Amino acid sequence: MNKNQIIVLEYLKKMCPPILQSPMVTIFSLMDDIINDNWQYYHDVKPEYIDKAENLSKVEQLEILKAFAEWGLEREPQ
Repeated sequence: MNKNQIIVLEYLKKMCPPILQSPMVTIFSLMDDIINDNWQYYHDVKPEYIDKAENLSKVEQLEILKAFAEWGLEREPQ
């Protein structure tokens, strides 16, 4: 993964439970912040993770989703 992907992935890991309710809510929240510029409600300047996420290719996005899923599955009890 490249530096931009790592920044976005680390943000997702940080926000995933217990801060947000579920992995899907975590992804939805990030996308909602990007699409609707919601980050403006709690940041004076655009956060780095938003800037990086906005400029990812489709392949880079899929690689982040894969890594996020693998990370989450490693932490779930079997």
